[in-house]
Amino acid sequence: MQQSLPRGEEPNVFRSVQARWRPTSYVRALAVGIALIGGLTAYVIHRDYRTTLTLWNSRLSGAVIGRTWLLRNSLQESQDDTRVLADFAPARELLILGREGSGASVPRAALLKQVVGLFDEYRRVYEYVAVCLLDPNGQVVVEATDSSAWAGLIQSAQFKDFTRSGASIRGYSVGTLPTSS
Repeated sequence: MQQSLPRGEEPNVFRSVQARWRPTSYVRALAVGIALIGGLTAYVIHRDYRTTLTLWNSRLSGAVIGRTWLLRNSLQESQDDTRVLADFAPARELLILGREGSGASVPRAALLKQVVGLFDEYRRVYEYVAVCLLDPNGQVVVEATDSSAWAGLIQSAQFKDFTRSGASIRGYSVGTLPTSS
């Protein structure tokens, strides 16, 4: 048999549940859950950020080290090529002949042919844009190139400044010259 309750009253079962779970309990549980999820999310994002940053730093460092080695190796190879070309006897005789005017054992035309032949071979094999022999004043004595743009570059003030600075230190120097091609 069911007992009827007066209007506005609820059964005791519901009152006991209401007494234990108040609306503030739900809010607190929700707040704790949100805080836990937010903290976990922040931790995961921070961890992934640090991992990604470390990965990219490693990749960048590897790329820089690789490029540095490649550039250093390339410069060393071109310096070695420069030494070989500078030690070429006809090139030395050509410079001496230009300084002293005459007295060389081999005619100037034959020396030029030998030097240009070797310079052209080096330019072709090692893929240089041009190979030049400069006198002590930085003036071009012999050039080997297949580019008409190079001839214009040789006449530029930037090239003359570069060769003068190289001649003044009397050593191997590296520089860049901007060109349109």
